[in-house]
Amino acid sequence: MQKVTIHDVAQYAGVSVGSVSRA
Repeated sequence: MQKVTIHDVAQYAGVSVGSVSRA
């Protein structure tokens, strides 16, 4: 089981938002 931290979620969200912004 993987432990998800706030940093991981923030990084994932940042990448998602960045991809949408570029598109």
